[in-house]
Amino acid sequence: MYRGVLYYITGTRHWPVLICSILSLRKFYDGPIGIMFPDDADDELFNRLSGDPILAPVIPVRFRQVKYRRHSGYMNKPRMFKASPFDSTVFFDADTLIVGSIDDMFVEPEDKVRLTKFAHWTTYGKTIKKRITKWTKAEPERVQRQLDKEFAAVNTGVLAFGSGLASEKFGDDWLMTTNGNPSFIADEIAAQLIYPEHECVLLDDRFNCSPRYGANRDKAVVWHFHGKKHLKPQAIELWWPVYQEAINKNIAGIRDWTPAGDGRLKEYLKVKGHL
Repeated sequence: MYRGVLYYITGTRHWPVLICSILSLRKFYDGPIGIMFPDDADDELFNRLSGDPILAPVIPVRFRQVKYRRHSGYMNKPRMFKASPFDSTVFFDADTLIVGSIDDMFVEPEDKVRLTKFAHWTTYGKTIKKRITKWTKAEPERVQRQLDKEFAAVNTGVLAFGSGLASEKFGDDWLMTTNGNPSFIADEIAAQLIYPEHECVLLDDRFNCSPRYGANRDKAVVWHFHGKKHLKPQAIELWWPVYQEAINKNIAGIRDWTPAGDGRLKEYLKVKGHL
């Protein structure tokens, strides 16, 4: 299968945002969508997605999850490189909204991996510097490289890759490095540390735009509500209309199960008198 969009989901807490992301994507893209989920998970969500004509075609992408005491979601995310059924893959976190064409995001199979910048943040900034220095014991040389020279900060909520050697090498390194330090957002810090060795193409944050920190909020193609920000003041005006559209059209039977495992959405609906 030549090109497709891939999502990765575990558990039920991201079900509402995933539905909204796919619904927004379908306004700009009509190709196959893969849903990557653990091989021991049940088929309930996939059956709901695949049975909705507005979202179709949706295909299951099962993978063998390695379980950790904590942070299993972060630790298994890099498995997407081997799990994807597509020769050219654009990956979106579930908590995204697509508001423009993604055609330019797809790579040729042999192209370099495309990562997305996070705002104008760099390794010299306080937040990113603090995050990477926590990896000094696990990756001393790579951490030092990022402290000695200023590198753009990346966010792994949106990326693109092919099926060729360049992507294979990056994917293998990303998985190995991530699993070398099981911790909060390990996948993101690992990608930050390794990308200079792989000469990745960095897309600006139009394709992974934070509603709070984004540098290109007036030109956003993909909104990313990182850190459960879809209900925050900077994001709710973007996300809520899409959620209401999903409710009105009963996308994937959402009326029967929302808010699923999304605790913040549950509280918000209570406050607004919707529950």
